[in-house]
Amino acid sequence: MTPVNLATLIPFIRVGMVVLGEGSESAFSLEAFKATVANGGVVEALHQFVAPLLHGVLGWALFAPLIAGAVFVLALPLARRWARRREARAAAAAACAAAVRTNTE
Repeated sequence: MTPVNLATLIPFIRVGMVVLGEGSESAFSLEAFKATVANGGVVEALHQFVAPLLHGVLGWALFAPLIAGAVFVLALPLARRWARRREARAAAAAACAAAVRTNTE
């Protein structure tokens, strides 16, 4: 897991619990999860923490479209600017190629 995944795990679990009406406090802690993985393995950790992890998946599923939409809205002006620059460079290259052809004929 990356640091970003670990940093968003608890908030997504809490969002999932609130959506399902189970409150916002969970028995899940990152330290307990790491200890279970270290001592009992990944399978044991999944058996013990399946409900909180499913809450986290639900929380992520609710926020993912919002995050993707925000990234799209923020990236769209940059993509349009990049496309305009690319078109301008292509037009300049075409004009240069046409000038070279005209001079060689």
